[in-house]
Amino acid sequence: MTTTLKRLSEKTDHWLDKVRERLRGNHRESVAVTRRDAEHEPLADRRCATPPVDIYEDAGQLTIVADVPGARRNTIDVTWDGDHELAFYARATTSAPLPGTDWYRSFTLPSIYDGSAARASATKGVLTIEVPRQSALQPKRIAVHAGAS
Repeated sequence: MTTTLKRLSEKTDHWLDKVRERLRGNHRESVAVTRRDAEHEPLADRRCATPPVDIYEDAGQLTIVADVPGARRNTIDVTWDGDHELAFYARATTSAPLPGTDWYRSFTLPSIYDGSAARASATKGVLTIEVPRQSALQPKRIAVHAGAS
């Protein structure tokens, strides 16, 4: 019985490690992306690398930091679908360490975040996206006053 539990525990740990690795973006799985817009050529089922990201949350916003080596501000496209999906596409320039690499990642955000007010910046191959909480859902401190005696 103990051997079976130990084996089950090892398999569970292995599975959880794989899930953690995927969530951190440390895998280099590619995904098919289909999109077309005026600024970028059509990407008919082009294979894109999945960049690693760090996600931070505080009381006021969600911050997504993605490593997109070689991508410049003018080759990055961040989109909000108006519902719950935030996505970005980036292309590394020919002078990059990984020339011609297409990066793509999408996130389904909880409804507490206002994707239409998101801000994005890019510096030296690092994309930072800040998505604020909806103002009605911001944590609010309530002052406690002395009661009437």
